[in-house]
Amino acid sequence: MIKKYYSPDEVIYALSQSKIKITLSDLKDLCIRGSLTPSIFFDGNLACITDEKHQDEIDKRQPVAHIESVSWSICFQGYIHSNLFANFLESHIVRVPNTDVFFIVDKIVEDLSKTPIRIPLEENQYIKAFPRKYDDKIQIKQWIRESHNFDGNTFSSRDIVFPYHEVEKLINTSKMSEEIDNNHDSHIKKTGSEIVNTEDLTPEQEITNSKTRNSVSVLIAVLCELNNMDITQPHGDPNKLILGTAERLGAKLGKDFVGKWLNLAKENIK
Repeated sequence: MIKKYYSPDEVIYALSQSKIKITLSDLKDLCIRGSLTPSIFFDGNLACITDEKHQDEIDKRQPVAHIESVSWSICFQGYIHSNLFANFLESHIVRVPNTDVFFIVDKIVEDLSKTPIRIPLEENQYIKAFPRKYDDKIQIKQWIRESHNFDGNTFSSRDIVFPYHEVEKLINTSKMSEEIDNNHDSHIKKTGSEIVNTEDLTPEQEITNSKTRNSVSVLIAVLCELNNMDITQPHGDPNKLILGTAERLGAKLGKDFVGKWLNLAKENIK
């Protein structure tokens, strides 16, 4: 069976296997940025509350009146997200986990009850969570009245998990980033203890195979000859012409880079 959710400890371990060192603070930052969705399993009732705001049209300084009504409610079983969960991330091996209560559901992560839910919500609507009630599957509940004496839904830091696909996306992104870094590193050479960029390397350092290097320089010389370019001055007019043409094509070349290859081409056609 494919794993569906990761605990915070499992996320940290999974990313460490991809050579990414991450802490609980980093996990919280990923939650804030929307890369991870801290979730808990919830078995209870969800009620969609519509909040209508009424303001005095004559005196705008008067308090705004809020009139709440229930748009719909369902018996729900599945994973939900609340924005405050990110503040309670900690290792699952702690002896005494943090606990708190939540009221609002900011996102339905997975609906295991397969109950049709009318989402997305309107701008003036929000979802409130309530625990199971006796006969709540057949009895119409007055959730607005119920909420007046409601102390919230208790949860523990040990309940918080992250969707599998989000963790896998982070792992794949890190692997892609590592490949980019490796490709970049392949264009960087070490000279003693100094790291130099390819712009500063000689043609011999960039293309170590002498036959290939010479063939490239001859090709450059031939192309210059076809375009009536005098390469006896590698940093002169031919250099400027090549840089200008490259810029028009949306490419970027360095003056020194062009100069060193024109110079090699000049030497190989003597």
